[in-house]
Amino acid sequence: MLVLAIDTAGAACSAALRQGAENGGTVIAAKREDMPRGQDARLIPLVLELLREAGQPIGALDRIAATRGPGSFTGIRIGLAAACGLGAGANKPVFGVSRFALYRARAARPPGKPLLVVIDSKRDELFCRLFGADGVAAGEAFMATAENLRARFAGQPLALAGDNGALLQAIAAPAHTIAALPESEAACAAALAAGAGKPGDEWSPLPLYIRPPDVSCGPVWTGAAESTA
Repeated sequence: MLVLAIDTAGAACSAALRQGAENGGTVIAAKREDMPRGQDARLIPLVLELLREAGQPIGALDRIAATRGPGSFTGIRIGLAAACGLGAGANKPVFGVSRFALYRARAARPPGKPLLVVIDSKRDELFCRLFGADGVAAGEAFMATAENLRARFAGQPLALAGDNGALLQAIAAPAHTIAALPESEAACAAALAAGAGKPGDEWSPLPLYIRPPDVSCGPVWTGAAESTA
């Protein structure tokens, strides 16, 4: 299993190539460039550089994945559109990976603690989702300020995970631990996509928004995922 995953949902442009499905496989190449803007111009060249350096043609891929949010409205659409375009050109299935699911599955946390995933929205209210100690979502995703989170969860034994370490430190109370990803979000997305079933349902390459976008435009084309098994 050879999986290419891309991530432009946050403040970076990144891609990872992962080989194998057992235990998430192994990252054989990865690239990341911090950039809050400009991913649309840089993403495809970065992916082609990654494949070239790994000595893998795009036709060798078994699956393509992209983080689908929550995060930057523009970044999410750039990543998903690129993944679907690459999938259509190479006739490969395309998977969308929720960033909440990514942190739930891959963040290293102490056993027995619930997990609160906090994604930086670049606004006062943050994208949040709470998972029980068993990994099952405790309700729907929600938005809250850092102050709200501190007040709500201060006395609860809890693990915190997310894409902004300084923000997590600001929220953390003595009863909390911070759970970090072992690899980049792109590399973790590749691991989840490698072990997923068919694209569809939770793996659909469709944007995951928690708040309405500030602008409206047409839907991301997802024919690549629908036309492959």
